[in-house]
Amino acid sequence: MNERTFRLQMAIGIILILIIGITPKIVGLNLRESTVDNLFALIPPETLRQMEINETRFESGWFSSNAEFEVAYYPLGIDEAFTINLAFDFSHGPLMLTNDGIELGLAHAAIVPSFNSREITEALSSIPFDLPQVELALLAGFDQSLTIDLNISGVEIEDPSATVSFEGLVGSLHANPDQSAELQMVMGGLRAEQTGNGMGFNLQGIDLQSETEQMNDLLAPSQAELNIPGISSAGPLAFTATDISADSRLTGTPNSTEQIDVYQRLQVANLQSELPLQAMGWTIEVNQLSTELIRRYYELLSSLQDQINAGGTGAVSMEELSQQLALILVQNSLIFNNYLTATVYQGDHSLDVLTQWEGLPAVSDLNELTIEEIVTALNLQINMSLDMEAVLRSPFAELVDPYVQQGYIQLDNGRILMELTLADDEFIINGSSTSLDQFFPTQDQ
Repeated sequence: MNERTFRLQMAIGIILILIIGITPKIVGLNLRESTVDNLFALIPPETLRQMEINETRFESGWFSSNAEFEVAYYPLGIDEAFTINLAFDFSHGPLMLTNDGIELGLAHAAIVPSFNSREITEALSSIPFDLPQVELALLAGFDQSLTIDLNISGVEIEDPSATVSFEGLVGSLHANPDQSAELQMVMGGLRAEQTGNGMGFNLQGIDLQSETEQMNDLLAPSQAELNIPGISSAGPLAFTATDISADSRLTGTPNSTEQIDVYQRLQVANLQSELPLQAMGWTIEVNQLSTELIRRYYELLSSLQDQINAGGTGAVSMEELSQQLALILVQNSLIFNNYLTATVYQGDHSLDVLTQWEGLPAVSDLNELTIEEIVTALNLQINMSLDMEAVLRSPFAELVDPYVQQGYIQLDNGRILMELTLADDEFIINGSSTSLDQFFPTQDQ
C-alpha cells in the first residue's frame, strides 16, 4: 500500500469517526421535534380534544436523552381522567444498540408506561401472580418515519380455582413521513379454565392488519382486516366458532369531497352450539355519508365533555347534540345497505335491506318535518330468500301456508321469497302495488 492510498484511507476513517461522533449530538438537539412531536402528531384532533399531554422532564445528552410525559385521557361522560406516564429512554443515531441488535436511524427509544394512580398501582401490585412483561419501543428513521413496536410476553397462571394461559402479543405500527401508516398485530392463544365446574374459554389467537392514508384523520381512506381461527366456551352457554373474519374499508365517495363510503363485513364460517345457527355473515355498506355529520358529532362530544369537566350534567348538551345530528342526517342523502346470510336449521338463508334517503336540504327545523316529506325522500328495498326445507323444520313451519295465501311470501324452486319495495309513494310486495295514501293520507284528504 503506497503512502497516498494510506493517507486517503486515514482521511476517510477520520471523517467517518467524526460523523459518527458528532451526529448523535446533532440528533439530540432536534430530538423532540423528530420523535415525540411527530409521534403525538399522529393522534387525530378528535381524540386530542379528550387528552392532555404534559412534558414533565426532558434531558438531552450527547449520545442519549431521557424524557417523561404525562398523558391524561378523559373518557366521555366521566369527569376524572385516566392518566399514565410515558418514560422515554433515547439512544441517538445513526448507529444504535437495541435489544434486537444494531439499528440505523435518527433515534431509538425504549418506552416505559406506568399508571399515575395510586389505586391502580396498588391493585396491580396486589395481584398474586406475575403479569406479562410489556416492551414498547420507538424508532425514528432518517426519512422522519416512525416505527412503534409492542411486545407483550406470554404468561402461565395456575391457581387452585383456575388456570390461565396467554401466548403473548406482538404488534407494530409504521408511520410514514406523509402520515400514512400500516398496523400489524398478532396475538397468541388465550385460554382460561375454572377448576371443578368445567367452565372455560379458549381464544385461538388474533391477526389484525390495517392501513390508512393519513393516521391523524379519522375520515382518511383506510382498510382493516381481522382474522380469528376460533373461539370456544365451555359451560352453560357452550359454543365453538371457527374461521372468524372481519374487514372494513373507508373510501371517499366518487365525485364528492364531502362524503365518504364505509364497508364492513363480519363472517363466522362455522358455529356449533345449542342454537340452530351454524354459520353467519353480515355486510354493511354506507354510501354518501356526510363528513360534516361525523365531524360535527365529534365537536359536540368535545363540547359535552367540557361541560361535564366544568361540573355540569351534560343533559342539555346531549339533547342539543341529538337534535343537531338528526337535522344534519335529514338534510343529507344517504345509502344504507344491510346484507345478512345465515345457515339455520341446515339451510342457507339471506336478507338484503337497502335504504336510500334522498335528503331534505331545505329542512331547517325537525318539528316542521312532515310524514309526506319523509315518505317522498325514502326508498326502501327488502329481498328475502329462505330455504323452504329448513323453515319447515323450524317452529315457523305453520306460518308458511297462511303467509303464502296472504301474498306476503312466494314459493319458488324450494325457496321462500319476499320482495318489498317502498318508493314513489307506492308500497310493492311481491309485485302487488298499494298506494301509500291510505296509510299516510294528505291534509287535503
